[in-house]
Amino acid sequence: LVNIVILTIIWMDIAAVCGKPSWIGLLILVPVASFFMIWYLALSKMDATVERKGAEVSLIDEDEEADAKEKELYNQIVPTDNSNKPKRF
Repeated sequence: LVNIVILTIIWMDIAAVCGKPSWIGLLILVPVASFFMIWYLALSKMDATVERKGAEVSLIDEDEEADAKEKELYNQIVPTDNSNKPKRF
């Protein structure tokens, strides 16, 4: 009985993270509907940000400084200068 309650709460949270109403997680208790509910949640598009309990959870990395460092390292490894390439006639 405890396992059923815990799994229901987990599926309600998964539905909330997917941007769907949390009551959809209760469909895990209905035998045939649970299959369709899992597919529905798996194939649904998730929001970029999800608000949960007053706090905003971001699913997208918003660290611009880290992105700039990654681009700088990439440019050091992969040269963008094409002067050494043989010319085609």
